[in-house]
Amino acid sequence: MGGRPAGRELLLCLLSTADVLIENMKPGTLEGWGLGRAMLDERFPRLVHCSITGFGPDGPLGGRPGYDAVIQGLVGMFSINGAPECGPTRIGIPLVDIGTGLYAAIAILMALVERQRSGRGQHLEVSLFDCGHAMMHPHAANYF
Repeated sequence: MGGRPAGRELLLCLLSTADVLIENMKPGTLEGWGLGRAMLDERFPRLVHCSITGFGPDGPLGGRPGYDAVIQGLVGMFSINGAPECGPTRIGIPLVDIGTGLYAAIAILMALVERQRSGRGQHLEVSLFDCGHAMMHPHAANYF
């Protein structure tokens, strides 16, 4: 939508009355469409913008796409599921996707409460990888 002029204008129109923007584009995508953080902050100073990504915008895996099953394997979730005869197994539900959505919802609610005090929105970065690690507590100590 944002890559086409009509879609970009529609999004800007919708954002004029929005409290929250939630997007799961690869880092840099919105900037490429002329909808980067600086522009959004200037035009919509009360907007809470939540970016949900695979690995965040920077770091060794920054900017790469991420998917639930891949993240489950990377954070060790496979190791706590399965049976001895079949080895580690992916959890049958998209647990990382679900958990990341919950973490994002909590962060958004906190940002909205802060906006009531300060009058300013903020940009939130929530990654599947970070949330997957957080969900592994206390099992991560056995994995790493």
